[in-house]
Amino acid sequence: MAPMFMSGDLGGTNFRISLFECDGPLAFVPAGAACPGKLLHHSRFRTADYDEFSGIIGDFLAECKAQGIEGTPTTGCFSCAGPVQPNNTVRMTNIQRWPEIDGDALAERYGISGGVKLINDFVAAGYGLLTLGPGTRQALRLPPLICSYTLRSSCRTDDYIVLQEGDAQ
Repeated sequence: MAPMFMSGDLGGTNFRISLFECDGPLAFVPAGAACPGKLLHHSRFRTADYDEFSGIIGDFLAECKAQGIEGTPTTGCFSCAGPVQPNNTVRMTNIQRWPEIDGDALAERYGISGGVKLINDFVAAGYGLLTLGPGTRQALRLPPLICSYTLRSSCRTDDYIVLQEGDAQ
């Protein structure tokens, strides 16, 4: 059986998760290259329907089994909206009622031999940018005048900022 991996994005409202089957051994994907393998299953879960993250993983794996997908994922990587600690844990900044998420505990609970890696959602977005090819990039342009507002602080007088076209290029 080919190795399988899970990837997902955990936000405050939804968790989107996919299961992929790899064409070969799990390895580094060079910048600009497509992710190897094929999509086996994709799902979205509402985080409000769960008391903790591991329940979503259990439901996703049950969906996969119901779809006839046999075996256990080899590894998993999930982006999370919160600061990931060096011990592979995160406390979600926008789901404070949830207990801390522990990637190593998830791997042990579900038998994911290659481990579960948690990464910050902005880090994940950066990795995603590396996979874009030349035809998928588009420059973002600012309108001529974005805004004018006053910054106030307890230790400074009023500062005024006006962003003109070209300021952010």
